Amino acid sequence: MHRPGKLSGFIVANLVILTATSAAAATLSGTWGGDRLLAVFDARGVALTSDCASGSIRGGVELDADGRFSADGTFQQDAPGPQRGDENFPANTAHFIGRVDGQLMKLVIRPVGVAAPRKYTLRRGARQKLVRCY
Repeated sequence: MHRPGKLSGFIVANLVILTATSAAAATLSGTWGGDRLLAVFDARGVALTSDCASGSIRGGVELDADGRFSADGTFQQDAPGPQRGDENFPANTAHFIGRVDGQLMKLVIRPVGVAAPRKYTLRRGARQKLVRCY
């Protein structure tokens, strides 16, 4: 009769650790578009552009095992029409919450001081035609 020894226990324990590690956080990357928003993710951060707004997140965005992420960054709402050269629209601190399921991403942007969050559905690899508001 063969009884498992210390070596087989060691191998099983390491396989469990490797499996848990590979299922852990993955850095989100690529271009995602839809709902009048274009988001480009890479290891340095995220650049978001919409018709009348822009935003950014510094640093890579990591997905948890369920495909969710949460990050802080900035979001700036622009005004339509002509703008004076000395007119600045401040970038607000914003909280970004998302979930990736296959090729789709649900993204919620909550700028500080703005009552209603902005909600988007984006598709991996999709290009979005933007009609700038100015």
